[in-house]
Parts: sequence; structure tokens; C-alpha cells
Amino acid sequence: MLNAFVYRAIHFGWLELYQPDDLRSFIDVADAAAAYAFAIEHHEAMAGSVFNVGNPALNLTKRQIADAVAALFPMHIEASPTAPIPTNATTTSTSTG
Repeated sequence: MLNAFVYRAIHFGWLELYQPDDLRSFIDVADAAAAYAFAIEHHEAMAGSVFNVGNPALNLTKRQIADAVAALFPMHIEASPTAPIPTNATTTSTSTG
């Protein structure tokens, strides 16, 4: 998502931002690597369980991310609470004839 926001800022100068209050979680690459190493080293104790890795301070809204990108690469941000329904979506129906 971050890469897409930067691309749109640089190439188009605007961003259509859907669901701006939705949160996205980020993790530092060093923290992710450390988590993988820890899991490998403790495989037997961790096997079959689910663990979350992250930092609550890195949970950001899509709006916060877009604003941070816009601070570095000025762009217009148009926010909408909902995503559009694709016009080329196909529907299927079953009939018994």
C-alpha cells in the first residue's frame, strides 16, 4: 500500500483513498527477522500455535499513511468511507430451468 501511495503521488499527484480510517499494521524488517529466528529456535515449543508479531505504535490508519506520503510528495487526497463496486463485476445465477 505504501508503495502504491508513493507511486500515485509521484506520477499522478492525487490519491483516491477508500476507507481512510481502516488500520494497517507495519513491522520493522529487523523485528520480523528476529521473530522468524526466534520461531525457528523455539519450533518445538511453538509448533501448532499462532503468534502475532508487531508493535502497536506501528498500527496506522490509511489516512495517516497517505498524509505522511503527501508530506514528502505533495498530492491531493480524496477520501471516501467506502470502496466502489466494480462495474465489470460478473454475477452468476443458478436456475433450475
